Amino acid sequence: MPFPTRTFDIVNVRVTSHKAKVPLLEAVFFKDKGRAYEEVRALGDVDECVILQTCNRVELYIVSCQGEGVAERAREYLANRAGALRNEALKAIEVDLNREALRHLLCVASGLNSMILGENEILGQVWDAYLEAESFNATGPVMRAVFRRALSVGKRVRSETSISLYSSRS
Repeated sequence: MPFPTRTFDIVNVRVTSHKAKVPLLEAVFFKDKGRAYEEVRALGDVDECVILQTCNRVELYIVSCQGEGVAERAREYLANRAGALRNEALKAIEVDLNREALRHLLCVASGLNSMILGENEILGQVWDAYLEAESFNATGPVMRAVFRRALSVGKRVRSETSISLYSSRS
């Protein structure tokens, strides 16, 4: 399937352990992924979506022709999920568009954003998140290319650098 001919944005909206404490991460955590994908699609203008969720992060990767608008709606959506911690969530939620969103995903897949530098498990979690999104029919050609590239870069970083040595020392 070819890439869309219209202009699109790649959006990343996230809450991570870098800016949020465990209670906030737990508050925004998705227990029912099927429902989560329905809710994210209901934000409007969401063409594709992948939810990457680990014990240290809840991240939405979205393809949309209305990137900034979708980013703001996704930010509000995550903040509202936090309930009583909404104000704390608004301070902790990070948003990236396009190049910065892609750069962030590549850093995540490479283990550069893990609590333990070079942590290997995240690479599998990134790919599993993509496969799960695919099982909910939430992906398309853009996310397929983006997540395949992230997997490739993550593997390459591990094979061509010593980054994995850091995580094996723990």
